[in-house]
Amino acid sequence: MVQLTRQKSATQVKIADMSVMILAAGKGTRMGALTEHTPKPLVKLSGHALIDWHLHALASSDFTQVVINTAYLSDVLVAHFDKAKQTGEFSELQIQLSVEDEPLETAGGIVQALPLIESDYFLLINADAWLDLDLQAFVLRALEQLKDTGGSAYLGLVDNPDHNPSGDFYLTDQGVVEVFGERSGLTFSGCSVLKRDLFEGLEIGVRPLAPILKNVMGEGQCFGERLSGKWVDVGTPERLEDLSAAIAGGAASDHAAYTRLDLS
Repeated sequence: MVQLTRQKSATQVKIADMSVMILAAGKGTRMGALTEHTPKPLVKLSGHALIDWHLHALASSDFTQVVINTAYLSDVLVAHFDKAKQTGEFSELQIQLSVEDEPLETAGGIVQALPLIESDYFLLINADAWLDLDLQAFVLRALEQLKDTGGSAYLGLVDNPDHNPSGDFYLTDQGVVEVFGERSGLTFSGCSVLKRDLFEGLEIGVRPLAPILKNVMGEGQCFGERLSGKWVDVGTPERLEDLSAAIAGGAASDHAAYTRLDLS
């Protein structure tokens, strides 16, 4: 019993000390009128903002340090978290916002927010990617693989959705992610564990993440796994509506945020 207790405590400390970054700066133009006055991360899914699903899942998985970047309608997102602070909705989390004067894209947003990211490896999540995933278990698998191999990136990959039939990357039997492969491609879920030093020394500016990941793949330093839980890129009103219907039908019952949200 004593050994089990110590092992669990060590796991919790690792997770609590690990930084998480949520990419939330996009405009969400494909969402149409839904994002005319509302930043995409605050679009409601089953009565709760998209980004709040992630935050409740993180809190229930023992993460504490969260960095969120914002650009489009950033004042609205700031007000959202000011209200959450007053109500104590995310009292377990230490949330810091990185406000961009202009959208810096994925890697550019990370570079600007880098001073707020304290751990050597950090969990990165797209705010508009809804996924039913045990985040703590995913991170621990990623850290074990990256530390054993000296790797720099660990990606969660999913089966290709209808809107991305060719996929993004390829996964070998050894868990190595490659740009090209002989088998069917898989789609990047928007959830990954990355090494902080990938972004150290880069100048702040507009910079996408894909070229950085592809460079890491070319060096054989990118690993990953195929995720089996439900995943949706909530990029259009139609996908938002379909996901809302699925949740109403019980699709979220195993989601880490489920017990913290009132879905009645």
